[in-house]
Amino acid sequence: MKKTPKPSADLSSPPDRPAGEKPSQRATVWSGVLSFGLLLPLVPLLVGLIPVAYHALQVGGHHHATFGMRVFDLEVKTWTGGQPDVWQGFLMAALFYATLAITCSLILLVAVFNDRRRTLHDYLAGVVVVRRALGAHLITPPMPAM
Repeated sequence: MKKTPKPSADLSSPPDRPAGEKPSQRATVWSGVLSFGLLLPLVPLLVGLIPVAYHALQVGGHHHATFGMRVFDLEVKTWTGGQPDVWQGFLMAALFYATLAITCSLILLVAVFNDRRRTLHDYLAGVVVVRRALGAHLITPPMPAM
């Protein structure tokens, strides 16, 4: 008589894997085993670089915007009106995630208190996020009041 496997409580995991184990956990364990533990300190660094690389490649790419920016018809320009390169996109994303982690998202309040509605990482990276249709005239500095 054949034994039938008991149904697991977690239906999202395949039967060959214990309930609750994720594929990323399995990959982390195998990278640690195969490298005798030498790669394990690099795992958090590599996981942290994925969103930064995504933003850098998207902002520095052909459309100069991430997929979410494109949905809302936004793009990134340099302060002088040019197209940002990959390194400027990398700087923008790295500064965004660093300041967000350090200040627990309070750094985003900078946009509320300046007249251009720019965030700190935009100022430091030298970029402006603008609507595609309105992009040209939003980059020019405002005229001083007389």
